[in-house]
This record gives sequence, C-alpha cells and structure tokens, in this order.
Amino acid sequence: MSASFPTSIKSWTPKTNDVDLVDAQHINQAFEEIIAIQTFLKSYFDWDGTNGARIGNIASGNFLQVDPGGTLIFKGTSTVWKDVDFPVIIKTTGSGVPTITTVSGGIQRPQWAVNDTLQLEGKEFPHEWKVGSDVNWHLHMITNGLEAVDKYVKWEIEWMFANKDGQCTTLTQSYEYKIPANTPDKTHILIPIYAWTPTGILLAAHVWPKLKRIASAGAAPAANPWLEMLQLHVECDMAGSHDITTK
Repeated sequence: MSASFPTSIKSWTPKTNDVDLVDAQHINQAFEEIIAIQTFLKSYFDWDGTNGARIGNIASGNFLQVDPGGTLIFKGTSTVWKDVDFPVIIKTTGSGVPTITTVSGGIQRPQWAVNDTLQLEGKEFPHEWKVGSDVNWHLHMITNGLEAVDKYVKWEIEWMFANKDGQCTTLTQSYEYKIPANTPDKTHILIPIYAWTPTGILLAAHVWPKLKRIASAGAAPAANPWLEMLQLHVECDMAGSHDITTK
C-alpha cells in the first residue's frame, strides 16, 4: 500500500477574518512566534555577501566571522591570546653569563646572578596578531630557597624591532619583582614586565630581545633564581593572514 499526497499544499498567511476566530488567533500567534524566532536567531547568526557568516553576539560586536573568502576572524571580545617564546639558550660560559645548574632531580635550568646578560633569538610578529594591539612582555622564574622576609629580583629587557624594510629601533624596560616572605622553595612565578604598544608595527615585523638581571632596590634572595623563558603575550584576531605582510 502506498500513500498518496495532494499535488499542492496551501501556504499559510495571517488570518484576520476567519469564521472560526479561535483558529485564526492560534494561526496568527504561531506566525508571530516564527517571526520572533527568526529575529532572535538573526541577532546571533547571519550571513550576507559582504560580511560572510557571523556567529555570536552580533549587536554587541563580539562574534566569530567567516568572511566570503573563508577566513576566520575574531571580533570584539572573541579575540584569543598566544605566546611568542624567546627561550633562554646558553651557548657560552664565563663572567656575566647565566650558568646551568640543577633545579630538582635531573632537571637543570639557567641560574641568574646579578648582571648576568643574554642575547635571545629574534622572532617575527605572528600572523594571527591583532595589528596595533598591546603585547605583553613577561618572564617565567623559579625561586631558589625559602626566605622568612620579602626578597626582590629585578629584570631588564632591551629589545630592537623593525618592520620589513624598516629602520631598527630599541627600547628598554625593567621590573622589580617582590618574592613574598615564606614563598616555598622552587616556586614557579610568572612575572609581568611591560605592556608595549607597538605603534606603527605591521605584519612581518621582527623583534630581537636581550635579557639581563640587574641589581634590585630591595634585598635580593640569598640564592640566585632560575629563569629559562621570556615571552611576548599577543592578542590574535585571525587564525592567520592571507598574505605574508598583510592581513
């Protein structure tokens, strides 16, 4: 046995003069609900030939966008963050150079005395970076010993930077960090150094840092700390760029 269907199906339109007023009211309410659902969905998802697809709180400007070319873009507070790593790699020994010593078990890391200095490898600004937004220098340090009073360690970053085909410029910033009294031995600490606004810097720009431990105003810890990583925290508004030097 096979089912048969009508050759055409009538479409519903809002009714105002239906003989059965109850049916007319129900139909009109259903139609209004459909319109309300469409309006609600459009505030969180839409598509057009100019913007492509947008998903999120579009009215507030916080949403994910897939443009007509298929590029994923993070708008407003939907941006994400990543770190650019500048690892501390010891290639020489001698005065003024961090020494490799044991932290725990078989793990060894660079240990820094006052005035130890190291040139770190240069890195390119990532293609995901939201051009013009602040980037944040920070360090990862491990304490050495437990102190009954507050102790202080001061770090200095000097960095050179330039756009593609641009002239190199150098900046310097320092930060003195307080190790609170009774901080456990071998505590991993993230130290913010400086929020830098790289005005005029574009994609394909390069940055070359130098790291130094300098004398602190407050009393230094009895034993020198370990530090193996300088990082630049950057805000990202795309998964990458279309071109090498432009978004």
